[in-house]
Amino acid sequence: MKSYHIKNKEIIPERRLLKGRFVAAITALLLLSSPAAFAHKLNIFAYAEGNEIFAEGYFTDGKKAKNGEVTVFDGDGNELLRGTTDLDGQFTFAIPKQSDLRITINAGMGHQAAFVVRKEELSDESSEAIINTATSATESAVESGATETSSTPVATTPAIDNNQLRSEVERAVGKAIKPLMRELSALRAEKSLADIIGGIGFIFGLFGIAMYFKARKQ
Repeated sequence: MKSYHIKNKEIIPERRLLKGRFVAAITALLLLSSPAAFAHKLNIFAYAEGNEIFAEGYFTDGKKAKNGEVTVFDGDGNELLRGTTDLDGQFTFAIPKQSDLRITINAGMGHQAAFVVRKEELSDESSEAIINTATSATESAVESGATETSSTPVATTPAIDNNQLRSEVERAVGKAIKPLMRELSALRAEKSLADIIGGIGFIFGLFGIAMYFKARKQ
């Protein structure tokens, strides 16, 4: 009877120590994953529109990442350009290269985020524009020569520029879906926070069940 009492005394401090460590770990996890911390999480989304890239940085609480440092890298990690977001947290730039583009925003105080625009999402409009310009110049020269040799003016119907039409459609679609893309990005951030809080609650639930059965055994 006496030896059991001593053994029990040795077990109780060990249980208390383990319990204290578990509570400390959960408390630290709660502090690190609190809503206040996630409210300042930086998010970024970007997409191609015509021959430009539109990027926007914002925090989970809705504040804009204004005056943030923007850096653009190609698929090999080479820096292509730098810039700064405006007061609305936005930054627009011409497509510098037909490659995967990694866009990063540094808003200071350790707030950084990155987004990759895939090469497949980029338009070939910038390269096609050079070809179209040269073709237009040649056609203009031919038409000019034909006009000089002909005394009778010929009425012509302006042809529809397919590339210009496609560019206008892309701009219209991009403008229409811009709010939707931002909402989707915000929903992803909110979902991540909800998942973390739910996971913490699940851990506390398991801890409570374990303590309940331990209390019953004692």
